[in-house]
Parts: sequence; C-alpha cells; structure tokens
Amino acid sequence: QSLVCALYVEGGVRAVEVGSGMLGDAAKLELVRLAIPRRVYTEEHLRHVVHTFSRVLENRENIRGLKVVAGSGPLRHFRARFQPV
Repeated sequence: QSLVCALYVEGGVRAVEVGSGMLGDAAKLELVRLAIPRRVYTEEHLRHVVHTFSRVLENRENIRGLKVVAGSGPLRHFRARFQPV
C-alpha cells in the first residue's frame, strides 16, 4: 500500500495493492497492479510511469509503512482507511 501511495503522490500514477490491504490475513503475496488499457496511452505516458517508479525507488528509504485504521471484510480495500506508521 505504501508503494501505491508513493506512486500517486510522486507522479499521479494510479495503481492498486493486491495483498494484505485487500485480502487481510488470507494474502499470500504483496503485489502492485498497474492496469494499462490498450490504445489509450502513448509511449510518453508509459515513460512517465517508468520515470515515476525510478524516482520512488531513489527515495525508497523515505517511504514509511501504513496501517489499516478502518475497514474489514472481503475486499476491504474499497473503503479502508490507512494511517502512516
């Protein structure tokens, strides 16, 4: 979830966390999903995503974790609230 938030703050790149934020204790992996519709984005858009990822990675020591403060049940990520750790 921290990576997803960092991508959005750094460059407006929208992604979704697929892991414990979404599935709770049932999560086996912690993944980030980027959905890219075909024929919508240009090569320049994709370069922006790659550039944003590189900036986030350069500053990864400043990314802090998040904890769930509200939200429960299946697919809780739709209404969950997080707080910096």
